[in-house]
Amino acid sequence: MTKNNKGSYRIVEFEVYSGANAALGKQNESIAAALPNEFVLQQNYPNPFSLHGRGISDNSGTKISFNLPQAAHLTIKVYTINGVEVATLADEDYAAGAHAVIFKPKHLPSGTYFYVMQAGGVRQVRQLLLVK
Repeated sequence: MTKNNKGSYRIVEFEVYSGANAALGKQNESIAAALPNEFVLQQNYPNPFSLHGRGISDNSGTKISFNLPQAAHLTIKVYTINGVEVATLADEDYAAGAHAVIFKPKHLPSGTYFYVMQAGGVRQVRQLLLVK
């Protein structure tokens, strides 16, 4: 018994590669385009924040995001307004891309703090406000 399949087919899109590594080159270009162009420390969210609501996921902290254009050793430290270090949120190697750390300062009083990112010879500072 023979089935008669009548249908129409149409090529919507196609790509042509030449050589063994051509497809990989195209893939690497799109990955590189998605990576950040520079080191960026973003403002924490939420800000101001509290350990008793209006925080992230479990209502107890703030999210600090950062972007790295290349792999680097990164540190993020938190300081009081007087320059006293009160927390180290990151001190390790990170791959290129977008990352985030969560700050849950249960031992700190309400106040203004600064967080400092150092990576790849770049130093950036942002301010955060903790309200208890």
